[in-house]
Order: sequence, then structure tokens, then C-alpha cells
Amino acid sequence: MQPVPKVIVFDLDGTLWNPEMYQLSGGSPFTIPRNNNTNKKGKQNDHETNNNNKKEEEPSYDALLDRSGTAVRLIGETRQVLTTLLNDPRYAETYVAVSSTCDEPHWAAELLEKFKLEKINHNNQNKKEWVPMGSLFTDLKEVYYASKADQHRTILKK
Repeated sequence: MQPVPKVIVFDLDGTLWNPEMYQLSGGSPFTIPRNNNTNKKGKQNDHETNNNNKKEEEPSYDALLDRSGTAVRLIGETRQVLTTLLNDPRYAETYVAVSSTCDEPHWAAELLEKFKLEKINHNNQNKKEWVPMGSLFTDLKEVYYASKADQHRTILKK
């Protein structure tokens, strides 16, 4: 089997999601848009919400809307890469971290909590559940204004 890294560190802005925090005018709170039952302005369509026989749609986890309606979207293969790191047994001993000097750390923390990844519970018949993206990084989240070198040293000390 091919060796895997012991530590993987991701930046947030421009690496996992776009736009960057400084580009947002609305900021927190971020909301999860619904698939197929919201119009372009983010309002619930009446015919969708009043139909009791229709199964509730899964939330869209590829974008979150800031207070002004600007979408923050996961970039490219972000979801697939992070889901692999979360579920693939080859990475069970790999530490996955975040190092970011983003302008709004509390916004980033909220996004890490609200973006979801699909986790496979191998102990429960491979049942799938949605977990916060931030749970992948455990306590290895260094999101504040400092040099990357300082943040990386802090991560390595943990």
C-alpha cells in the first residue's frame, strides 16, 4: 500500500471555498439554501412548503448564503477530497488541519460548522450521516491573523 501523509493542512479562503471572507458584505449568520424549493431570492416556494405528502428535500451543502444572499461555495473537488479523508481507512492516522489568516475568523468557524460532509459509520451497517466539515479537523483549527509559519508550528505542537 502506498504511504499517506501524516499531516495535511488546508487553507480556507480560496482553497476550500469562495469567495474569501473579506469579499463578503453580508457576513453572519449563514443559511443553508434548500434544493429545488427556493426561488432565486432564497424564498420558500409556497407549493413546495404546503405539500405534506412531499418528502423534505435534503439541504444543499455545496453553498451557504450570507446575510445579504451572497453564496459561499465549496471549490471544485473539496467535498470529495474531505469526504475521502473522513471515511477512507488509509487516512485514519493522518492529522487533518486548517490554517487560515482569514479576516473574519468567527464567520469561518460558522461555515466550518454549517458545511456538511457525509460520514460512513462502519460500525452501524455503513449507515451514512451528515457531520460538520469542521469535525474533520478536530482541534487542529488555527484560524486567526498570524503568519502561516506560526500557525503551522502551533498545529505541529498539538
